[in-house]
Amino acid sequence: MSVHYTLSSPVTVGDLTRQVNLTAFKVTSISINFEDAYTSNGEALVSICLADMVTGYPLNFVYRDASALALAQVIEGQIGPEILLKLANDGKLPAGTVTTS
Repeated sequence: MSVHYTLSSPVTVGDLTRQVNLTAFKVTSISINFEDAYTSNGEALVSICLADMVTGYPLNFVYRDASALALAQVIEGQIGPEILLKLANDGKLPAGTVTTS
């Protein structure tokens, strides 16, 4: 499965010796940190990495604010139970129960 974002108009990046036209991006990684050190201040740390689908040109974005906490909570709600079940089913966690609140 590939979810991607296509630009309305290509964007050229680079310098005078090497220019790259960017047209569409896919998500290559997401890192979410909502430890108490962040959430006690009403924020989280979210890092999102994209790559151009043709050239592989990377784009990296970092959020550390309330919007990152909201995004982290949505992501946790959508995939958190599946992550915990995967770990348990693979024997990485001892037997237990997944609950959401």
